Amino acid sequence: MTAQKSYSRSRLVLGYVDSVHASQCARYFRRQGWEVQLIPSGVDARRLVLDSPPRVVILDTELPDESGWLTAAKILLDRPEQIVFLVGPERTEANERFASFVGAAGFLTRDESPVAWAEEVFGNLMPATA
Repeated sequence: MTAQKSYSRSRLVLGYVDSVHASQCARYFRRQGWEVQLIPSGVDARRLVLDSPPRVVILDTELPDESGWLTAAKILLDRPEQIVFLVGPERTEANERFASFVGAAGFLTRDESPVAWAEEVFGNLMPATA
């Protein structure tokens, strides 16, 4: 419960091609106190990040205008401290490696639940303990 309150003003930008799953994830994050903006393209994601940086960006790897991979790399070149996750069809060693290569905090899959996404995101926001 305490962790949820500490993120009550956080903003998430979600660039996603599956509108049904995106809506489910957005609803879940909103219930956790997050402001969520759904966006249809990589260009929109980059503009939002530059204009008003969110706490977290989640990008589908198959956005219609440019890949989420490329969008993530462009965002992280401009804002290396930005937390970005990529979403793809399956978790493979190659996808995980490439996500790491572009600087993403992690790789999520389309079949994972909103709860699983939140656990991954929240886990990356928590300070490391000794």
